[in-house]
Amino acid sequence: MESGVNMRSELQNNPEPPLPADDNAEAVYLANCMYNEDGEYVAIDEGAAVGVGLGSFSSFHNKLMWLSVSTLRREGKAVDEAAVFTFMQNTAVGNLRGLEGSQCKAKKISSIVTFTDVVNVANNLKSGYPVQGYIQSIRDKELLRATISAGKRMIEGAVSGKYNGEEAKSRAEKELIDLTASGGIKDTSKTAYEAYGERVEALLSGEVAADAYKTGFPSIDAKLQAFPRKTNIVIGGRPSSGKTTMGFQIAANLCVQSGLRGVMFSLESPWSQIIDRAVAMRSRIPLNRIRDGMIDAKQRQAILQSKEDVEKLGLLIDDARGRTVFDIRSLARRYKRTHGLDFVLVDHFSKIRPAKGDRAGIEEISAELDDMKHELNCIVITLAQFSRASEREKRRPMMSDLRECGTLEQDADIIMLLSKKEVNGVVEKERRDLFCAKVRDGGADWDITLGFNGPIYRFVDSHRAANAPPRTPISELSITQLSNDLTSSR
Repeated sequence: MESGVNMRSELQNNPEPPLPADDNAEAVYLANCMYNEDGEYVAIDEGAAVGVGLGSFSSFHNKLMWLSVSTLRREGKAVDEAAVFTFMQNTAVGNLRGLEGSQCKAKKISSIVTFTDVVNVANNLKSGYPVQGYIQSIRDKELLRATISAGKRMIEGAVSGKYNGEEAKSRAEKELIDLTASGGIKDTSKTAYEAYGERVEALLSGEVAADAYKTGFPSIDAKLQAFPRKTNIVIGGRPSSGKTTMGFQIAANLCVQSGLRGVMFSLESPWSQIIDRAVAMRSRIPLNRIRDGMIDAKQRQAILQSKEDVEKLGLLIDDARGRTVFDIRSLARRYKRTHGLDFVLVDHFSKIRPAKGDRAGIEEISAELDDMKHELNCIVITLAQFSRASEREKRRPMMSDLRECGTLEQDADIIMLLSKKEVNGVVEKERRDLFCAKVRDGGADWDITLGFNGPIYRFVDSHRAANAPPRTPISELSITQLSNDLTSSR
């Protein structure tokens, strides 16, 4: 710890050189962004095409200029020196979309950027002159600044003493992936701004938004409607209740019906067992008959066809045991980069190896899984076990029955609890009760009954026959059992 403190002090005491910037290129670009609407060349469009945004400008002064000009452009208004300064006189700094952390949000922009400043910038206009070289210089300096900032955060994380080696490595990897994936700048305000109108229209029309998905079970979807990306779903159940089957079936439905790609971290069952169950589920032939070879020619053909269908699912399977949550996040980042990743299925929570002590480790695992949905813009489905309390007390399960209830209850967006159907003290093997204990946006506290065909590892809605033919074609993706070796990422 002492060496970490000394290194931190040494870093703080050393004077830092100025960050890379090209003030002349920024001034020329801003001037050309103010080109009037009758002009044939608008530099702001050229810059937007290669990612010039708020973070591309080195000074607060130039950031305010760019936000003012881009706001006028976005609103379809004329842009010249007078129009820009009038806008600045009427607009507070805090009203500029995308600007955060300013200590002068209540001030008018014109109190910081004067009319003389605007005129001086406008004098840099290169009318009719290509400004791609200036734009490239701006982006180049932005990427250099972003690289320096990422490096500083990685060093600070390593020497701060706050993180162990696994945590520091995971955070450093995230910094590098963010840097390469986004080109050094992350501008989420534009995405949110443009998506808002689409979502409102989808809600008003009763349609599912483009980035919202369904489980594939009509009875569940009638209650949940649809869930967007960045949703943390927990499915709880006792051993042998069918929670792994439920999780895999939802994952398969996301692949088939929505064309998504995902990864399943099977920390308990080997990948071969998962594939065997998937073939039985798809072919509707009991797994014990497949394994014993008790099949006729027609069933053999159905199995071969099911094998081809399963191979086309967009689902990766990793079955290594002893993964930490940092291993899971590291691999998920890699899969996102190499294969594309829309959802992560973890089976199951208790099998994730904690990097810290018991309670702190559990809280860390739950928080890291919840953070992963934001970082990777994906759906996270976690399977978890709950205690025998509901069985002993002859009641339906509750969130407090989850063995890790405190952290899971807090972090999850949706919690569904699966239990065997019991009528008059008799367990019905072919039915399961599913109770929704939490929906963050409201609409929880409902339960439905699903049919369960154990021999073929398949859930069906109670009103649908267990042996009904498949309704949806398989997507054209691939299922892969990946290497368990993390050496290359360490």
